[in-house]
Amino acid sequence: MNVMMKIVLSTLLVGCMPIKNSGTADKSTLKFFSSGDVSVLFHPVDPSLQIIAKELQSARQNIDIAMYSMDVTPESPVMQTLSSADMQSRIRSGALRIRVIFEGYGSDEDNKTRSEALEKLGVDVRWFSSNRKVHHKFAAIDAGSADATVITGSANWSLGSMKNYDEAILVLRAYPGVTMAYQKEFNLLWGLSDEFGATRFSETHPTANIAMESGVKPLFNSANFAISGKRISVIEPKLWTLTRSLVAAIDASKSSIKIATTRIVLRPVYNALLRAASRGVKIDILVNQDEYQVPNIRKKAVLSDCAHEYDERCSTSTDFPWFLDSLQYPGKENVKVRIKFFSLNTRVTLAKQMHSKYIIIDEERVQSGSFNWSTSAEYNHIENIINLENSNFGSVVSAFEDNHRRVFNQGRDQYDGYISRIENAIKTGMKTDCGFYPMALTFSEIDHLLDSGQRAGNKPFREACN
Repeated sequence: MNVMMKIVLSTLLVGCMPIKNSGTADKSTLKFFSSGDVSVLFHPVDPSLQIIAKELQSARQNIDIAMYSMDVTPESPVMQTLSSADMQSRIRSGALRIRVIFEGYGSDEDNKTRSEALEKLGVDVRWFSSNRKVHHKFAAIDAGSADATVITGSANWSLGSMKNYDEAILVLRAYPGVTMAYQKEFNLLWGLSDEFGATRFSETHPTANIAMESGVKPLFNSANFAISGKRISVIEPKLWTLTRSLVAAIDASKSSIKIATTRIVLRPVYNALLRAASRGVKIDILVNQDEYQVPNIRKKAVLSDCAHEYDERCSTSTDFPWFLDSLQYPGKENVKVRIKFFSLNTRVTLAKQMHSKYIIIDEERVQSGSFNWSTSAEYNHIENIINLENSNFGSVVSAFEDNHRRVFNQGRDQYDGYISRIENAIKTGMKTDCGFYPMALTFSEIDHLLDSGQRAGNKPFREACN
């Protein structure tokens, strides 16, 4: 997809009752008559930060952002909008209230600098006080109104992500039920966070019970934890909220599964994929370059016996894509595993990484969000998934289908030419680039590529690299 795909969807609910800013939660369920629209954005092809900036610009009263990492440089469209005269006037007058829970990917000093930049613009910033990381990438805008909007997905709000990574972002406008679910998650985390600088907004944003729109269901792994004051503890027995959602979707599949995710490090997901393959479900999987290991390491990989798949020790292996590709099992012919590969230096895993985290079931349903498919993400991070069904979000599902078709086949027409380039460089002593436009390759195709130097001149392929 070369342009941002905008899909207008109608969502029919009953009645019309806007929420008043009472500061307290109304226990009754409020319902809206709402016609919403959804934008589906994919990096690196869509101008997501510009679109996000426009959504922030259109906010009337409240913006609450939970973000793992974001750029605060003048080049960022988001920062350009926040620092604009109009936004600053509204923020300083109190007409617009913006809060951010900021995790920060960099050093403590870098995170402090970024937080200070936001605070100088009148944004109230807090840092999560738990040792768990807030890995969300969402914003709730004007929650409680009929035209409430939520932005959510896999992407941090950074220029590097927009230009280089594969990401999936959803903007759901006029979805008050969905937005309120994210607002409640934000309020929970806000109460568990510490002020970074000045306390600008001591009161929390009011919440209410609003009917969820048909065909959509957000999930948060905060449901895995019991909270007392600022103390967070794991509920036992473990709930595995997001993992079980993925497994349920896979187990319900009838014809096809398409996956684009950074990694698969969950035994229950692996087992569910085996069950699907044995039923004849066609499965296409694309993961990031760091899921590739050279043959000598892969030979040592052993799939451990696992009596209880939700035992954390069963999900410590990073080799599940390799097992799906190499082991024999019923329905093996139905499974294709490819790797987004973009550098001969296999330790370079972030430059153009596959950072989407979505699964498409039977061309009818999508699950997407911030959740990396790992035990660490389930229990050491704070994450989300949003489920969308074709009955109400058919065009959204189609957009994900188009994206998967692109990424699952990207660069494959360059494969033979790049091998020839490496072999020629070895033979002539010339140099070429180790990094290249990403290619979706199988394990064996990568093995063959990395063996180019030996075939051409009995030399390591790295001797051909600049």
